This record gives sequence, structure tokens and C-alpha cells, in this order.
Amino acid sequence: MFQLEAMLALLILAFLGTPTVLTQDYHGPEVGKHSCTSTPEEKNITSIRVFLQARSIVGIQFNYDDKDGQVYGSTAGKEMVARLSKEEHITGVEGSYSPSALTQIVFTTTQPRQLMVGYHVGIYQYSSYPDDPSFVLKGACVSWRAGGIKSILFLWGSENSSCVKYGHSG
Repeated sequence: MFQLEAMLALLILAFLGTPTVLTQDYHGPEVGKHSCTSTPEEKNITSIRVFLQARSIVGIQFNYDDKDGQVYGSTAGKEMVARLSKEEHITGVEGSYSPSALTQIVFTTTQPRQLMVGYHVGIYQYSSYPDDPSFVLKGACVSWRAGGIKSILFLWGSENSSCVKYGHSG
């Protein structure tokens, strides 16, 4: 009986000490307020708006089929918008961040082309792509507090669906 209890305790410790996929795929430090957004059923991302102050991304907004989504973070500062054309989808994301905030996001699309928002001034680089090459960007989870968007996790799924999955990071 003692061995079973000891094995159970070790198993619990092993699970608690194992990082989850969600934590591993965040780009930047996970501090501050957390929120997630994803496309509603039968909708797709048509633009992504970011707000910049002092070369840091302080706010982000995903828009679906030309309807404005919620802003995460602040709307202060300079505004930059990455607009997608009809039937264009995001198939990969790269960028940079500093210890204090995200600084740049570069979206690769099905055109193929790249849409860049922010500035390449961060000292850390990241990339995120779906595990299934037919998937497209469906949303994101972000953490933010005063001073900017601290981290981001990209969510992937099939066109016109609301189902999301985590991709892989590079």
C-alpha cells in the first residue's frame, strides 16, 4: 500500500512539474491581464490593428469580416493596420519582443506576402505556424499591463470555423 501512495505522489509531482503546450507557445513574458479572442463561426480575420507607443505594441485588435473586435491593451499612440484582401488568410507569424513588450508582428499570408506592424527593435525573436498546413490564423491570447502587450499566443484553425488549436513555435 505504501508503494502505491508513493507512486501516486510522484505521478502528481511529475504532472505539476510538466509545462503545458499553452505556456510553451506564448511569446514574451506572461504577466498582467490575460484574454483570448478567436473568430466567430463562419467568419475570418480581415484586419489586425495595433497601437504603438515608444516602439512597443500597447494594444491589439482582431477584426472579422470587417466588424471590429475588442481591443486588448491600450488604444493610445500610433495606429498601424494589417489589412487582408478577400480570400486572403494568415498562414504564419514572426516578430520580436523586448523584456517590456512586443515590438513587431509580421504576418505571412496566402497571397503570398508579408504584412508588418510595429518595429524590429526587440532583442528576442519568435515565430508561430500551424501544425496542419491547411490551417490559418483564427485568433490569439494576449497578456498585457501598463506599458504594452507583454506576450501573445497565436490560435490556428480551418477556414470559416471557430475551432482553434495551438501551433508550434520556432
